[in-house]
Amino acid sequence: MNIVNFTPVTATLGGMIIGLAVVIFFLFNGRLVGISGIAANALSEKNNRFDNLLFLIGLVIGPILYTLFTKKRLISQFQIH
Repeated sequence: MNIVNFTPVTATLGGMIIGLAVVIFFLFNGRLVGISGIAANALSEKNNRFDNLLFLIGLVIGPILYTLFTKKRLISQFQIH
């Protein structure tokens, strides 16, 4: 794997946005964001099922919207040497 385009500023901002999303989710729902717990609860429990499904849909739709609005490919070719 070759990390040529590493940009610490955008990486830090991305981490801060993820952290902010966790805090907001915790404030509104009283529980932390964990993808495995959210996926399990979306499939098995009736409590918060709608919230969990919206979160999972957002995980799928987010990159698609990013690709549509920026015209950039999210998945590039990986070269293994």
